[in-house]
Amino acid sequence: MKILFISSMFLFRESRFGGAKRLYYLAKELEKRAELHVLCLDVCHESEAAACFGPEFANLYSIPLDFNEKNGFFSLSLPINLSPKLDKVKATWFPYVDTSFDAVVLAYPAALSFLEKGLVKLPANRLYIEDDLPLETYRKDFASGNPLPKRIYKYLRYLQLYAYYRKRLREVRTFVAISREEEQIVKKDFPGIKTIVMKYGLPKSEIPERMKNAKRARLGFIGNFQHPPNLDAMLWLLESLFPYLHRNHPNLSLIIAGRYIPEHLIQHHAVRDGVEFMESPESLNIFYDNIGIFINPIRTGRGMRTKVVEAAAYGKPIVSTVLGAEGMEDLRIRKVDNEVGILAEVEKLQDPNEWENDSDFNYHRIREFYTQEAMADSLWRGIEPDFPNRQ
Repeated sequence: MKILFISSMFLFRESRFGGAKRLYYLAKELEKRAELHVLCLDVCHESEAAACFGPEFANLYSIPLDFNEKNGFFSLSLPINLSPKLDKVKATWFPYVDTSFDAVVLAYPAALSFLEKGLVKLPANRLYIEDDLPLETYRKDFASGNPLPKRIYKYLRYLQLYAYYRKRLREVRTFVAISREEEQIVKKDFPGIKTIVMKYGLPKSEIPERMKNAKRARLGFIGNFQHPPNLDAMLWLLESLFPYLHRNHPNLSLIIAGRYIPEHLIQHHAVRDGVEFMESPESLNIFYDNIGIFINPIRTGRGMRTKVVEAAAYGKPIVSTVLGAEGMEDLRIRKVDNEVGILAEVEKLQDPNEWENDSDFNYHRIREFYTQEAMADSLWRGIEPDFPNRQ
């Protein structure tokens, strides 16, 4: 079987964008099962960061794109019209123009632009993978208590994005959702489309040994802070949530790790008691070896929380907002949306037995259900309906 995998993000192992990491592991597993051709649009400009690691796929092409230019009233943070851009870079993707594929996997909104007529010949077997569902985010934003001008803007963006999805999803056979909640939203917005749910997965060989330590009073949060939901979570954590936790439990400390932490936040908050920053740690092991509890204060955006799965894989108990744990109902996650409740759960985890129970349950759950192989099995059923009899 020959599969074309079109990703809106550049795929490499060391990416700290959770969505890109999920796609990377999925594509690596598909490459074992089929002749895979990977085309990355690189909307997050990560090809330079990936260059030092060398090509990680046998058939890999990339197209650098910038969606920050203006188009009338709207800023193109979403790829409403990709055709003119692709006309300028056809030399980088010409191998696909006349190639026959058995299936195409389109990952995240920019990839849907390839469904424009005449861009490239695509097979009828088309699957679309979603991770963040920005359509629902805009809907919530314009229905919230924001000032009227902002609500109007969000509503116009919602209409624009809905039109974008509606036109292109007509050309898609299967919508691959990240959770049951997202699946229900998609079925309501786009009746008739076939849906499947695909979780995040780590390669079995890369699931780390469970870390056991006594640093139960040390909280940790990690992410790529170019991603707005991560930045919003960090701001709440630094400006409100952790100061409240620290006032009521002075022994608590906090480590924030990841890429693109704004320098002014480091300068302002690093002088406070209990806060430490770990910019671009060389490995996840360093971060997780220094924390006892993973805290996930996500309040906006959707999608599979890669960082939560990784924390569980390292054996760290997790305290999260409800939104931050979406799609992971089978893990033991302490879900609370307010400061008082988060403090109560963190204090419960100071009990060694509580800590050990959460750690042990999630670690074994990850090894059974959150693997790269299990993730690819879910998608393969959509690609090949007779799976596993036909490989």
